[in-house]
Amino acid sequence: MTFLLRSALLRCLYGLSLVPMTGLLSDARLLDAKPVERVCLVATGLGGLPEYDENFSKWAEAVEELCRKDLGAEVIQLEGSSHRRTDFQSAFDRISASLGAAGECWVFLIGHGSYDGRDYKFNIAGPDLLGRDLSLFLDALGERSSYTILATSSSGVLISKLSGANRVVVSATKNEREKIAPLFMSFFLEASRSAEADLDKNGSVSLKEAFVLSEASIRDWYEGKKRLQTEHPLLDDEGGQGGLSSVAYLSKPPEQSYRSLEARRLIPERVRLEREVEEIKLRKTEMTEEDYYRRLEEFLVELATLNERIRKLEGRE
Repeated sequence: MTFLLRSALLRCLYGLSLVPMTGLLSDARLLDAKPVERVCLVATGLGGLPEYDENFSKWAEAVEELCRKDLGAEVIQLEGSSHRRTDFQSAFDRISASLGAAGECWVFLIGHGSYDGRDYKFNIAGPDLLGRDLSLFLDALGERSSYTILATSSSGVLISKLSGANRVVVSATKNEREKIAPLFMSFFLEASRSAEADLDKNGSVSLKEAFVLSEASIRDWYEGKKRLQTEHPLLDDEGGQGGLSSVAYLSKPPEQSYRSLEARRLIPERVRLEREVEEIKLRKTEMTEEDYYRRLEEFLVELATLNERIRKLEGRE
């Protein structure tokens, strides 16, 4: 079966889109003279394979929705396939110029990262975005609060380089040697909307609470599969274990997303199946083509069946 035929099958089963995001600097309000209170920069890097691009785009779209709806932030969306290093630097300049004195900035990098012995690199078209580019940008923010979430391989190398006052830095890996594409963002997004993550039961999920649940879930995931854990996320809060991440809230867990109790009980299983699909895509190069599509199709059929069951329970046929 050709790639296009297989892709069509997967889209029918799961509603996947193979078209990457094409957003530009998407919020014109950043051009206004009035300072903005909160800005999110959501960037996807080059995937290298359509399957990687699908994961990166899916996670980035979910992050953008979180930033707009839950954080109430102005959003700048950049794609590594169409935006160059100079575009990133221009976006950094615009944020620094438009963010109010008491404003806050969130940066999400989703893609492939590497370390060449001198600097971290975020893989985009043309020259890569460098760790020192991020460092200079955070320095330019001065005393304004920043939250940098690095959902890439090798991202742990940046923890010490970006650490500082009024900053929270989260990495998907503990060092530059963890080079396998991480699933961290999948777990992080789930945690950011989970009532389980709300440890202090105040009705909202903080960045620290989302991180704590993500870290535990990742560990359980690998232990359940009896596999060596290839990603160990880290959190640095104001140069140590400060309290900024505890008061930076991501979202309020949905209390009644589904009317049916039975449907609500099926959601964890749907999340598990979605993550299986995401992981298989990230491991495509480790499998034969036949095995890859066979395993992917099995999970997608199971997922489609479960989604249909949830729709019926909710009366959404």
